[in-house]
Amino acid sequence: MEPLNDQSPERTKRDIIDSLITPDLQGAFGYFLINKKFKEQRKVSAHYIDLSWKWYSRGHNYHEQQDGFNFYFLKPFKELFDWYLSESQTKSESDYFSYKSQDAVFEKLNNLEKMLIKQGFGQEIIFNEIEELKDLTKKLNKKNWSEIIKGKFVDLALGGILTREAAVKAIEFLTGTELNLLK
Repeated sequence: MEPLNDQSPERTKRDIIDSLITPDLQGAFGYFLINKKFKEQRKVSAHYIDLSWKWYSRGHNYHEQQDGFNFYFLKPFKELFDWYLSESQTKSESDYFSYKSQDAVFEKLNNLEKMLIKQGFGQEIIFNEIEELKDLTKKLNKKNWSEIIKGKFVDLALGGILTREAAVKAIEFLTGTELNLLK
């Protein structure tokens, strides 16, 4: 009998589930079951949703099964995929943010926010920009992220939200490069 079979005995299923002790194993498990379901002939449009019932006995109705599918299968697979994009070998290690480098950037952004508050720049727009910069570490490579930083802080200075000096210091603090454009 195939190990990832919905019709496997409950003990076999439980043994498989109990062996999924790390997020990457849970994500791979989700991927293989979803892939297997998509190769099967569909009886209903979202036939993969019942995986949470068949493997975890979760979900007595469609919405509960959908929540279970998202929690047990889709979320771990998404986390595995995100990990792969962040941690797999890129052409150059300096291209993308690893989880470790994202944490370092988040710490810098939090410190920058504190510094700007101390200097009297506590506007909500600055906080929103900093949160957006955190989110962009997951989507952009380092070069494009640095360019976005420069654009955002130049705009904040030109809009009078930050002084030119504060904007220049923020850019230098985050990117490690000098910006002569505003001097």
